[in-house]
Amino acid sequence: MKKLLIILLVFALLLPGIYAAQTINDETQKVVTIENDVNDDLFISGDKVIINGNINGDLFAGAGEVLVNGNVTGDAYIAGGNVTINGNVIGGLIVGAGQATISGNTGKIIAGCGDLAIKGNTDKIIAVSGNVKIYPTSTVQRYAYISTGGFENQGTILGELNLSAEQLIEKGNVGSFNYKKSTAFQDFSKGIKSFFTVLSILTTLGILILGIIFIKLFPKLFFGLEKEVEKDYIIKTVVGFFLIIGAIIGLIILAVTMIGLPLALILGMFFIMALMISGLVVSYCTGNFVTKRLNFKTGELGIFIIGFAIIIILKMIPILGFIVGLVVVSLGFGSIFYAVKNNWKTITAKN
Repeated sequence: MKKLLIILLVFALLLPGIYAAQTINDETQKVVTIENDVNDDLFISGDKVIINGNINGDLFAGAGEVLVNGNVTGDAYIAGGNVTINGNVIGGLIVGAGQATISGNTGKIIAGCGDLAIKGNTDKIIAVSGNVKIYPTSTVQRYAYISTGGFENQGTILGELNLSAEQLIEKGNVGSFNYKKSTAFQDFSKGIKSFFTVLSILTTLGILILGIIFIKLFPKLFFGLEKEVEKDYIIKTVVGFFLIIGAIIGLIILAVTMIGLPLALILGMFFIMALMISGLVVSYCTGNFVTKRLNFKTGELGIFIIGFAIIIILKMIPILGFIVGLVVVSLGFGSIFYAVKNNWKTITAKN
């Protein structure tokens, strides 16, 4: 269960065969080219990324320029300045780009772009872009929800087109049409909101990927922390809450002094890392609890992603979301504290 629609960028760290588990990039970080097929999830980054082989899994790509000529059997999460998709994406395409051209067929498109051109067939489109053009070669099977400055449709949308645009050039062939003309001010306001929405999606996806990396590279550490969460969780939530408050106060006191400022910066980074890891560990415990109650069998990553998705959804609920977020961070932070405390002699041992 690898699908989480609140998202847009990248990383899984699983390469097949001789690649073992590693990211793909070149030493200069300039041009990275994948010619062979990859039978697993792929994370790739560089100044320019070219993928000519097929990806039999999910694709996570981030670069100034991304060119995908091969097919992707799973989902594709892509962020870049200029993105071109010539191959087919069987799952969903989630893209954030300055300019994106999608010529291949896709399961669905979720996009936040400056300019978006769609030339291939897809099931549905959700897009927030400066300009959107759908070409005659494109057929949208279900619906399109689009907010844009300028919109031009020369293709076919079999279902509903729900459009908010300042300029409608051509609506093309649509099943049903719901159009709201927006003013420049409204577009600007929506653009700001969309920016923060995309930023939030990217941040959420980044944290999700961090959890996947953590589980794959440091399983012993991750599951050691996870065991701490399951024991005395009420006490650890309370302790974690007060520790977070104390840590913030301590960092502020250190930061206001010239001597303590460097130490405050270093400790602050560790503090932020601990907060991020807190949510990851609690996410796994949540997924583990739910899957056991529902008798749903899946792997470790599946358990983590399910729990992560549940917590994200709960956080979207007003008031309850704040409480859930506070409990999650406090419980995780308290568990990290107890894990360090219980293993302090081992951690500080010379040999």
